[in-house]
Amino acid sequence: MMSKAIGIKVTKADGNYDLGASKFFGAPVIPGEWQNIFSDTEMFFCQIKCDDIALLDVENRLPHKGYLYVFLDIKSYPFKPRVLYYSGQPTIVVDDFNKDVPGAEHLTNEWLMSFEPADEAGDGIRLLGVPTDWNYAEPAPDVFMQYDPLEADMGFQDSVDGYVYLLFGEKSNDLGDITYREERS
Repeated sequence: MMSKAIGIKVTKADGNYDLGASKFFGAPVIPGEWQNIFSDTEMFFCQIKCDDIALLDVENRLPHKGYLYVFLDIKSYPFKPRVLYYSGQPTIVVDDFNKDVPGAEHLTNEWLMSFEPADEAGDGIRLLGVPTDWNYAEPAPDVFMQYDPLEADMGFQDSVDGYVYLLFGEKSNDLGDITYREERS
């Protein structure tokens, strides 16, 4: 049986690597026309090269070409996510994107992603599926990304003993309607 979720394994970038690779934090590679669209309180969370996940997205819920980006506006709580999609090849490397964002200035190291099939309600860091250990009466929401701060020592939300979720809204494929939620163990 094929999985409906995509697991993410994370390793710290070391040496030479493709700056356009799927990764958390560090320097995003963005389209030139995006250079001035970010606020001073928006941090770069991750970029996903859609080719990397195409074969694992068996339900075709995400784009299979181009790039997905997640930025978090950290001026409010809960953080406000902005998920952007670019269908082409980005050209501008933004060094030290998070350096001047209060509370995110330490998130300048790059953590490369690799992908594998995952259980739709499994532990760890992953795309798609449903939240791990959902214990509420209402149906579990659809996950865009589940982030486990304790799985990798990346320095983001380390005080959360549980999960950070980026959840789809009413439409389970609307990248413009993603919300941020923390669930503590």
